[in-house]
Amino acid sequence: MVKYYLADTNVIIEYLSGSYEVSVLDWLDSLFEQAVNISIINRIELLAFQFTDLQERDQMHAFVASSVVYPLNDMVADKTIEIRSAFKVKLPDAIIAATALVFDMILLTRNTDDFKKISDLQVVNPAKFQL
Repeated sequence: MVKYYLADTNVIIEYLSGSYEVSVLDWLDSLFEQAVNISIINRIELLAFQFTDLQERDQMHAFVASSVVYPLNDMVADKTIEIRSAFKVKLPDAIIAATALVFDMILLTRNTDDFKKISDLQVVNPAKFQL
């Protein structure tokens, strides 16, 4: 069974800027060739960024346009409520975690500490991923 990943905002920004080591960039390339999955919160964060470079802005818009954006539906909202009721997690992070859980995905994020309380959530930091 293929496992899919939900990419957090920080992973996408670092991926597009080439901040990762070559092996990590290659691994992310292979994942993103299958599908780039993001939550509606990630879409908002990525496109609301104040770009000073028009080329970077256009690159981000193209990247998001080619992504699968998972909506904030009733199942995600209910799971978000469950997460927020059980743990002290910021609302955007709770929505991102809920999206990954509802759609059975592994969360790719650099901010693993933000999600460590959510025990049933699988989290991978690409910068520390061992191939």
